[in-house]
Amino acid sequence: MTPSPLSHDEQAIGQGYRENFDRFNEVLHATKYDRFLRFFNFGYAPLEGEEHYGPPLGRNYPNRDSALLLFQVVGEADLTGATVLEVGCGRGGNLGLLMEHYDVGRVFGTDIAFNSMAYCTDRYPAERARFFQADAQFVPVRTGSVDAVLNVESSGCYPDVERFFRDVSRVLRPGGWFLYADLMARTFVDRYREVFTALGLDVVGEKDVTPNVAESRRLRAERQRLAFGDGKAPEGMEEWVGADGSTLNDVLTGGKGAYHVFRCRRSDREADPAQQFTDEERGEMTLSAAEGVELLRLGAPGA
Repeated sequence: MTPSPLSHDEQAIGQGYRENFDRFNEVLHATKYDRFLRFFNFGYAPLEGEEHYGPPLGRNYPNRDSALLLFQVVGEADLTGATVLEVGCGRGGNLGLLMEHYDVGRVFGTDIAFNSMAYCTDRYPAERARFFQADAQFVPVRTGSVDAVLNVESSGCYPDVERFFRDVSRVLRPGGWFLYADLMARTFVDRYREVFTALGLDVVGEKDVTPNVAESRRLRAERQRLAFGDGKAPEGMEEWVGADGSTLNDVLTGGKGAYHVFRCRRSDREADPAQQFTDEERGEMTLSAAEGVELLRLGAPGA
């Protein structure tokens, strides 16, 4: 199935996200926090009595809550020696953790923001990691060439997420892992599972971690105000950090949104060539992606 070109509206959404995240990187580069902030994700906080995946990390480990989110997404997947592609890799924190703790092979990161890719290229060893700018809906990677695709809290920015899922199915080797997590409308969780199955991606593990992400936002809000706003809490910062009263906080705590983790394996089945999401569902997703551009712009440091 040859994907159709992006519409003008879809291109505009992508351009909006590219500009927002490039601006975030520019502001961060001018602060003393720049070298420590490797993640843009919302993080994960274990609730009382909960065990979590991954190696133990000290309380003062930089970006500890974001690292715990990555460990939750990987779960029990064996990535020893794996060639890993992260789509929407941001500042490369997840791939850095995989190289540090999971004995992976080569890693490749792609993101729509040029400044994020410049940061990654400067920070991570070239002999193990490569980074390139690309649109997640057109992943420029050979068919059947990677052992794992990682995508954390990025796909909500894509106006045509099914196009991305099809590319995941295409680039994975049989038996390869799709390690995926994002905030989505709760009504879409079952549909995502159905679409994965139709595209040859068998769900072998999943978990709703919405309460953990909401708790991470609560614990982290003040710290991020300091990092991004230099303590001045500029207008709109509450939206970016997910403070009480923000749209993000309402989505995480009001029952409308689900922050869901899916771990899938690529089967030997061919992907169903038929469109899986309905036109109405696709319209809702495109609208949601467009709204996300405006929310990020509202809360953008330096806006």
